[in-house]
Amino acid sequence: MPYVKIAYVDFAYNSSAPFVESATNMGRTVYTEASKKLGLALAEARREAGVLQEDLAERLGKDQSVVSNIERGHRSVGVLEFYAIARALQVEPVELFARITGSFPHQIEI
Repeated sequence: MPYVKIAYVDFAYNSSAPFVESATNMGRTVYTEASKKLGLALAEARREAGVLQEDLAERLGKDQSVVSNIERGHRSVGVLEFYAIARALQVEPVELFARITGSFPHQIEI
């Protein structure tokens, strides 16, 4: 199965500057419970697939620190990035998404 390599920048709206990177949020990192749960679930899926962080990072064309930050909830994951991660783990993205979000509360902080 071919792997999907993507380039990804996550942007959030700010009234004074239309686009700023949300990962830094004007110099302050934002961590939410939802991003932590997502990261933990992705780490579990990676381990179940028998894939090391380094191997997943290579499949994604990213540094291992990117995978680590995602798994610790320190970095947000966009839809395309989630898709690429699932495919790199040889898991159907829809199935992985359903499994992960099944444990989320009805309302989440973003």
